[in-house]
Amino acid sequence: MRTPSASFRRSWATAVFVLVVLTRASGTSDPGGPGAATESAGVQSTATQLLGEDRAEQAARLLDEWLAAHPDDSEALYLRAIAAQKGGNVIAALICLNRARVLRAEAQPDNDVASPWNQLSAALGAALLAHDSSASAKPPAWTWPSVTGLLGKVPIEEVLPPKPKTVELGQVVPATELVESAMLKDPHGQWAATATASSEYGSDSYGPIQSTGVPNVPGYADDGRAWASASADNQEEWLEVTFARPVHATGVRIRQSYNPGAIKQVEVFEAGGQSHVVWSGTDPARAGQSEIAWFAVKFAATSFPTQRIRIFLDSPAVKGWNEIDAVQLLGE
Repeated sequence: MRTPSASFRRSWATAVFVLVVLTRASGTSDPGGPGAATESAGVQSTATQLLGEDRAEQAARLLDEWLAAHPDDSEALYLRAIAAQKGGNVIAALICLNRARVLRAEAQPDNDVASPWNQLSAALGAALLAHDSSASAKPPAWTWPSVTGLLGKVPIEEVLPPKPKTVELGQVVPATELVESAMLKDPHGQWAATATASSEYGSDSYGPIQSTGVPNVPGYADDGRAWASASADNQEEWLEVTFARPVHATGVRIRQSYNPGAIKQVEVFEAGGQSHVVWSGTDPARAGQSEIAWFAVKFAATSFPTQRIRIFLDSPAVKGWNEIDAVQLLGE
């Protein structure tokens, strides 16, 4: 059996496209009647095939004609967004997609971040942030939806994605300002309640749990009452801790009880899981010292409440196990 050629498949798709247009023009299907759903499915199927063949302009024209009579067809608007995206028009794609999302949410809320709709939304949002209008060619005219009144139906806050929450990078607090007795009684601080890590030397002694609660390692030493990674210097490690109360964070303090100086980055997390770097650089204790060292960073209050932070360690940079006794989060 011979496989249909690419030209035959294109011809067949064109024939279907013309047939759909002629059927609608002849008025054989009432846009608001029982045949509308079937006709909509046919338009969507044809548009999907055209998009798959990189014939976005033809798909856009087909969808525009359909949407002129059915402006609230969310699935058609979703496909129209894809056509605009393929044509390089991020704004037009966002207009169509966000209108489609508003319509669809009324009947079928979409909370799955992995769904095609949400993935397209994320891709368009990222493309918009990276878009340089001064350096970009003007998108083709066909990429703009020709649906009368569509722009008026879409509030501007729905067209543009929300501005990302930003966190200013913090500054390391000088060691001369870190008085342990004062930090232990700081009313704005709370100690970690739970913890996980990239690895652990032991599930109890040296486990992540040892980094929670108030400091309890009495002096500089290799002590099982602090967290230690499985190996001393083989790879970078991380420790993640959570706190009982979410706050608008203003700082983090970390008590390093053995071989301090390996901390390389600190992140805070939003409730939804988005992470933000609040500090990245070289731990000032890296020069090496045989005493407990506090690492502290302060920053402007986060615009979102947080109760989870992650600490990254460049373990190979500081020989021996880099042990952490306690972690304190500051904020209100």
